[in-house]
Amino acid sequence: QNYFAGETIKDYKTDEGLLTEVLRRPSIKNLPNTLIIHLKRFKWEWHSGAGKKEKIYDYLSFPFELNVHSYTVDAVHTKEGSSLINTVDPSQCQYDLTGVVVHSGTAEGGHYYSFIKERTEVAEKAKWFKFDDSRVTPFDITNLGDECFGGEEALVRGVTSHKKKNVYMLFYERRDTNKRSIKPLLDQLHASVPADLLERIRKSNADLLQGQLLNEPIYFDFLVDLFAGSMQHEPLLSMCKVLVKKCSEDDERFTMIKMATKFFSDVVICGKNDISILQYIEFLHGLYAQHVPACKWFLYKISTTHDHWVKYLLVECPKTAIRDHFASLLIQMLTTLSPEEANIFPPPADECVFLAKMADRKNLLNGESPFYFSEVEMEEMKAKGPELLQAIEKERHKKMAQRITQQALNFDELQHQCVSVIFMRYMLDIMEYTRKHWKQFHSYFRVIKEFSSIGHVQRAYMLSQRIIELLIDYYMGRYSPYHENNKLSTRCGIRDENTQPDLTYLFDTIGIVIRGCHTGATVDMLLQGGKIQRGSMMLESKPNDAYEEVLAPLEPMERYLLKEKHMFTSLTKQGFNVNVNIRIITHLSWEDQDYTYWILGILMTNFYKYRDKAIMQNQFHCISGLLKIDDSLSCWRTYLVLNWTDGMLAFVSKDYSNSYRASALEVPELVLTVLFSEISKNPRVAAYLYDEKSHYRDNFMSILRLLVKTAVRVASGTTDSEFVVRSTALLSGWESFWKGDMVVEKKWDGHFDLNAFKYKEGITLGNKR
Repeated sequence: QNYFAGETIKDYKTDEGLLTEVLRRPSIKNLPNTLIIHLKRFKWEWHSGAGKKEKIYDYLSFPFELNVHSYTVDAVHTKEGSSLINTVDPSQCQYDLTGVVVHSGTAEGGHYYSFIKERTEVAEKAKWFKFDDSRVTPFDITNLGDECFGGEEALVRGVTSHKKKNVYMLFYERRDTNKRSIKPLLDQLHASVPADLLERIRKSNADLLQGQLLNEPIYFDFLVDLFAGSMQHEPLLSMCKVLVKKCSEDDERFTMIKMATKFFSDVVICGKNDISILQYIEFLHGLYAQHVPACKWFLYKISTTHDHWVKYLLVECPKTAIRDHFASLLIQMLTTLSPEEANIFPPPADECVFLAKMADRKNLLNGESPFYFSEVEMEEMKAKGPELLQAIEKERHKKMAQRITQQALNFDELQHQCVSVIFMRYMLDIMEYTRKHWKQFHSYFRVIKEFSSIGHVQRAYMLSQRIIELLIDYYMGRYSPYHENNKLSTRCGIRDENTQPDLTYLFDTIGIVIRGCHTGATVDMLLQGGKIQRGSMMLESKPNDAYEEVLAPLEPMERYLLKEKHMFTSLTKQGFNVNVNIRIITHLSWEDQDYTYWILGILMTNFYKYRDKAIMQNQFHCISGLLKIDDSLSCWRTYLVLNWTDGMLAFVSKDYSNSYRASALEVPELVLTVLFSEISKNPRVAAYLYDEKSHYRDNFMSILRLLVKTAVRVASGTTDSEFVVRSTALLSGWESFWKGDMVVEKKWDGHFDLNAFKYKEGITLGNKR
């Protein structure tokens, strides 16, 4: 109606040069057989001086029948009383809806599909179909409103959102055209199509029909039952063995597993029916369970000639459930092969060679820890980064070529190969490929993590492949030391402004592998015959979280990257996996003053710098992990944390004294709670704090009273009583501690001597200390 209403132009200039007022409006002179209405769904808006394309999500309903007579030239002139010879028959102005084009998505991206009415001799019997790419399915026209009228939709708790599916184009067909027989039109169309095109159409339709039949639930269930039943039926096993060519193995069950897998690769995956793929992967779980030859065959197959299975089902597939199920299948196979291949894994790195190198470094560094590098050495390694990357890439291509040339291994040869190594080598080869699918690489890193968790030989192999180096380089992206000097690096990023990647399993892998590695203290212990003196304590153990097996050496570049400031600053700030961050930090800090002081500098700087509550909590969770380390440095760490710059307690209480928000007090409450927890678990820390109560008690208690006072004020008139209970209990606990009511068992002789430690103060921050 608005479109045909027209607009008034007051200063229209005629051919004679006179200004007059006119009405300009559109009208229909000749009626088409097919009327197409294109709706304006996109517009250009200016925001803060910058243009931006936006989609119009407004609700719009439309009729199934449309009479356009009132919009014709004849109707307009008749309404105004002017004379005009009729050019349009009113009986021919009736139109019926025959097609709808829908846009689903936003202005930045989306998808188009259509609803089309079937052409039949009897219009009343015509059906509607949905055309979505290659899929054509019946459609219930009564659901058209929900599908494309647009508008708002209710979510949860009263929140609404725009409906992303909106009508974009409407197709109406004139009713008198509908009454004509369509057979002559079809015959005419058929005759005009070239013969080769008709053949391609026929073949395409035949392929589509074949695919539909192969993915029919009845056929699918029949084959699953056949494969499952034949595993218990010997005559069928013998028959199926004949059908599979080049099958030299004696295990007839394995023959059936190969047939079931071929059906999966040739039919199920190609059909891309999500439900069928999920059900069949579950079925394969049962077939491959505890069948070592089959597991070897499958992992070798997908590592060589059928690697597209891994890329699609583990990385590219948009369905999370499918990726997770396939990852579980691979993990099951690797776990099944573990005891069988334990004796044929590549040998771990030679510890004797490693210790010899470390001894030389210790002599060069005049007694300093040989585990980390001087600033000069770190700069030299950083400059060599691109060369090291090229060497690694060259080695990977060499291994890839070796893997391809080994594809002709027969069944007997395969049984003596460590297939887990071949498969994991392939997985590491495609790591960089997963960057462009970063929203879906969660399952890929899950397989790597679970393989590293199986046992010592698996972790040793992953270390031999420089897994820590690869993963840190992967996380740092174009900011990695390998790429830092390459300003033209086009390395694909793994995040955008709206979405963060799921790096849980990536960092889990680093945390798992690093627990089997040497630290600075364990290297010193080995160099000194298995023992090391720390003050009055003689150490003969290793970090509490370390594995029982012999610790493995780290490569120089891995040790360098584990002390890369930008990486750890980003890691602790983002908080992708706080528990793993703590595991890495605590393992490397055990009995190591150098690393403890270095990492504490990063954590305390971020804790003081960022006033964002989430970032502060991430930092302090890592700091609390350092405080929980039970070694000879535990009192020194507590001293550093409490006395860094102006003192942590003074800092966390700053700006909170006038707060009326409970959330603002979460950080100081967390700090005091963690410290109280530590004095309950670590007698040495408790003894140190109690001996120094004259220095700490007043500061602690003033902050605790402020915490309780603020908690009561915040909770006043509300139902938030938990905060009051927690803070009151915390105050009571600390009061008991300072009074000496808590039993303190001293496990160290003598007073805490600060002079016995290399670092006695916090690092300089600005002009403060």
